[in-house]
Amino acid sequence: MEQVAAIDFYINGLRKNQTSSISSDVSYGICAIQPASTVMKEREEMSIHTLRSLSDYWQDMTWEVAIDEIERFSQLIVLNPGPLAFYDDLIELLTEHLSIHEKQMALWWAHKMVIACCGRTHLYIDIGFEAREKMTILFNRYFPTLAKKNIDNKMRWKKFLYRQFCLAAQLPLCPTASCSECPSYQECYSGS
Repeated sequence: MEQVAAIDFYINGLRKNQTSSISSDVSYGICAIQPASTVMKEREEMSIHTLRSLSDYWQDMTWEVAIDEIERFSQLIVLNPGPLAFYDDLIELLTEHLSIHEKQMALWWAHKMVIACCGRTHLYIDIGFEAREKMTILFNRYFPTLAKKNIDNKMRWKKFLYRQFCLAAQLPLCPTASCSECPSYQECYSGS
C-alpha cells in the first residue's frame, strides 16, 4: 500500500464513527510535509486546523504530535499491510468488549491497536509504549472484559488478540499478524 493510501486508511479509521471522510488533498498535504522547521507556520496551522475540524481525535494534539503519529502508524501499514486482512474482524472483537464509560476513546484505541498489529515486533512497541505494562493498562481500561480473558496476564497481547479472534471465529488455524518476524517468536510460541 502506498503512503497516501495508508494515511487515508489510518485517519479514516480513527474517524470511522463520524460523518465525513478525509479528502485525499489532506493526505497528500500531510505526506508532503517536511519537518516543522522547514514548513511555513501558516501551512502547519491550516493543516492541523483541517485535521481538528475533521475529528475530535485531533483536538488536543499539537501539529508535531499529530504528524508524528500519522507518519508512524501509516508506515506500519506501508511496510506490512498483510494483517489488515483481519482489520474488520479484530475491530469487531474489540468493540464487543468496549468500556461503556469511554466508548469513543476505546474505539480510537481499538483502531490504533489493530494498525499496530502490522508492526513486526511486540504490540506495545509498535503502538508506541515503552513497556508492556502500558498495554495491560490499556486493555484493562478500554477493553476490560477482554483483558480478563488473559488470565494472570500471561499471554503476549498481540498473540492474545489473535487467539481471541480465532476462538470467536472458530478458526482451526490462527493467523499471527507479523509475529513470525519478531525476535521473541520462540518465546511466545514454543509449546503453544
